[in-house]
Amino acid sequence: MGLTAAGVTLLVATLLAVVLVTKDRLLTEQHAHAAVTGKALEIYRETEAKYLELVTNVKQDKAAKDALRARKELQAEHNDPDLLPHIASLLRARHKELETQLGLSKDFPKIESALLVWVEIWKALDSVPRADLGPWFRVRKLSVSQASASLGIEVEDPRYVDKAVAALSQNDYLKGRAKNPLQIVVRGPFNSNQKTKHFEGSLDIPFANR
Repeated sequence: MGLTAAGVTLLVATLLAVVLVTKDRLLTEQHAHAAVTGKALEIYRETEAKYLELVTNVKQDKAAKDALRARKELQAEHNDPDLLPHIASLLRARHKELETQLGLSKDFPKIESALLVWVEIWKALDSVPRADLGPWFRVRKLSVSQASASLGIEVEDPRYVDKAVAALSQNDYLKGRAKNPLQIVVRGPFNSNQKTKHFEGSLDIPFANR
């Protein structure tokens, strides 16, 4: 019980930090707010499911269903501007419960938020005037781990990728996380897709060990 509950407490604390950072940094950024709210709801659902399963011993299937129902109720009961603060308060309450009732440690290792990386990448790309990215520019995929961030890019002409690389390389957060300060972004080859007539390739941002 102790190790399991400790793991859930760490999860709650980590995801609470994600939501708080997101709320503080993005509440006024209209472009990304809807997507961030959806991420926060998923954070809440995942945390609640793990709490029910591992702490209250609810079976996994039922925990997943109950957490999904709680997510839908939460979304229905709160207006969009109030949703992020409310999710933060729910996670904070779960954390406090685990911390006090189960007597678990208050010391947690620093875990960099994948959502924060996601936010900073989109903020960097949004700083580039749309016309500077060419007639067609699309992020096909974005994956983030503690070791790196990887973007799959689709563009009409590979020359426009330089603008995206420059914007990402100038982002203060990404510069602070970069493994190589002299090369923030590693650009892979961009190959032509004969079906779409566009070019597809990748941009990778390796992170330094923390």
